[in-house]
Amino acid sequence: MPAAVEHHADHVRLVMTGTLGVTDARSLHALLLGVVDEPGRIVLDDANLAQFDTSLVQLVLAFTAARRTRSLDTALAGGPLLARLHALGVSAVAPAPETA
Repeated sequence: MPAAVEHHADHVRLVMTGTLGVTDARSLHALLLGVVDEPGRIVLDDANLAQFDTSLVQLVLAFTAARRTRSLDTALAGGPLLARLHALGVSAVAPAPETA
């Protein structure tokens, strides 16, 4: 699956690359569940994501909502997924753009 979790000193980064589709949803869901309770910021890095479908949008929005209920921070690196979330008009419930 084109996604991997990287643990850094001050955050966790979920790096997504290539194409993510419905066939990857179960594996991505498992990765997200594995880090949903991590303290500190989680950055969803979509900078090298070439293609994705609505399953990724649904998983990211659900993950972000779950972390918000735990008062935990989630950010999106600012690639094509962030642009799609803005285009869909769901910015208010989407992860915030990553800042330095």
